[in-house]
Amino acid sequence: MKLKYFPYIVILIFIGYFLIYEFNAKHINRKEVTKEVTKEIIYDETKNYNYVPYANQGTSLGIVNDKHNELIEISNFKIEKNEMFNKTLAIVNQNDYPEDYLIIPLINYQQKHILPGNKKQNKLKITIKPQEIVFIPFSISNLKNGFHDFTFLIAQDPNNQDLSKEYRISTTGSNLMSIRGTINKGSNKNNSFNKFSKVSTDNTINENNNVQNLNGLLLTKNEKLVPWLNESVYNNNDKIQFNINIGNTEKENKTFAVASFINWDQVSINADSDSKVFFGQIDQNSSASIKGEINKMDIKKNSISNYTTVLIPFPYQEINPLDPSFSIESSGRVGLDNREN
Repeated sequence: MKLKYFPYIVILIFIGYFLIYEFNAKHINRKEVTKEVTKEIIYDETKNYNYVPYANQGTSLGIVNDKHNELIEISNFKIEKNEMFNKTLAIVNQNDYPEDYLIIPLINYQQKHILPGNKKQNKLKITIKPQEIVFIPFSISNLKNGFHDFTFLIAQDPNNQDLSKEYRISTTGSNLMSIRGTINKGSNKNNSFNKFSKVSTDNTINENNNVQNLNGLLLTKNEKLVPWLNESVYNNNDKIQFNINIGNTEKENKTFAVASFINWDQVSINADSDSKVFFGQIDQNSSASIKGEINKMDIKKNSISNYTTVLIPFPYQEINPLDPSFSIESSGRVGLDNREN
């Protein structure tokens, strides 16, 4: 090879590498951006954040920005087709004692692995000191283009196995806290989901005129509106049957999604069904019952399990956080005693 041709060969090689780089860069840009948020969970004192309301009791929830210095007040988000949804969940313990919390993430009403850790988790238990705030980063990836709903359910004292009537009644109405939002990915249209089952009016409840006292969700063992609190299931057959009672005192029809959990793992509403979500519609100013079944194989042996059902109103719709009709309802914790008597 003559030396005078060497500079031209170097230039050709450089141009070749440049074209390969440009091709790969364009190819990468067509894929979803896979950069995830940091997986570090951060604890800090509430006094360092001016958006935390001052209180001596209770728990506060919110979505905050990456720097943790601003509360995100919107509930409906839009992302591009190649974008991952990265946000941070903030939980504040405003009590004067430490509190245990369990966080359960739902994507489109189903429990998913999105929480930080060595491996992504579908539930996360944390302990928060008095007047402490914790920041939990999360990433939601591989979403199809279109409209999606995300929810965090937060259970306090999640492993309490107290079977007393007093404790079980105390969980009614205060069983779970929640925060909910929507993600519209690469689309200007809302989801056109319409697979709602029309639930029949429960005539027994209406005849007793109890619909006025039922707005939301209540688990019972029979037609009477007596809360199902606990049950010894050791000698039961393969299935435990009950009623999921739903009341709607609003002046408009309501669509809803119902999901159930045993020890904070999602299970089917009906033991013979693979579906873990029931989508329904209930008429205005009425109530209805859905038959529920628990597969005994899902109940921990020689132990006490907690069973909970949640009702998420108006699925696949943009959320108005100021409208209480969008609030998630939860049943009390039902204690399932699978110990030998």
